[in-house]
Amino acid sequence: MDEALQFPDVSNAWTMPIKARIDMLATGIRTPVGVKLFGRDLDQLERLARQVEAVVRAVPGTTSAYAERVTGGYFLEIEPDRDRIARYGLSIETVLETVAMAIGAQPITTTVEGRERYGVVLRYPRDVRSDPDAIAPEVMVSLSNGASIPLGDVAHIRRTQGPTTIRTEDGQPVVYASSSISAAAISADMSARRARRCRRASRSRKVTTPSGAASSSIWSARRHGFGSSSPRRSW
Repeated sequence: MDEALQFPDVSNAWTMPIKARIDMLATGIRTPVGVKLFGRDLDQLERLARQVEAVVRAVPGTTSAYAERVTGGYFLEIEPDRDRIARYGLSIETVLETVAMAIGAQPITTTVEGRERYGVVLRYPRDVRSDPDAIAPEVMVSLSNGASIPLGDVAHIRRTQGPTTIRTEDGQPVVYASSSISAAAISADMSARRARRCRRASRSRKVTTPSGAASSSIWSARRHGFGSSSPRRSW
């Protein structure tokens, strides 16, 4: 099945549905082996996670390895200009309400059809709200005297890049690198040896950690369960 389902830039992770849910609830990682990287800079954490992905993929017994891509998202940022807003006698709340109505939707009433109720919302046409270049000149903000001005006169509108997701654990940003292993490496003893093997590979391939990039890293998923249960099983 793995050979039949191969897609560019997609990593397969085969597991049982119930087991995947248990692993996810216990550690946050769906695969048998994973690495959690903690730190402050998401860009650096993603770069380190990709290095770990490359190292783990080369370890014998690995069927797939994938590091989360947490940066590179595209966003439309609308920042109110306080000086211009005050010059027109407006409030920031008025500008934000206009943005919420124009791009999102504002409920204005409810229609009742028998036992069914549907909200009626007001918003700008799709051609305007889906085009970032049209939002600044086409979306109008109402003034107290009845006139209107373009949104671009009281707000800065720009395209920005940022994280697509921000995951935190123990109060710190974290990025996951997940790995699936072959059936021969599923046992707990093999998982322990595998973790040592991956650490040796990381040192030999020089996974570089810039100062302040990552405060700590831990092995997780099934390896985490094995480590926490070992003291209780060794009496």
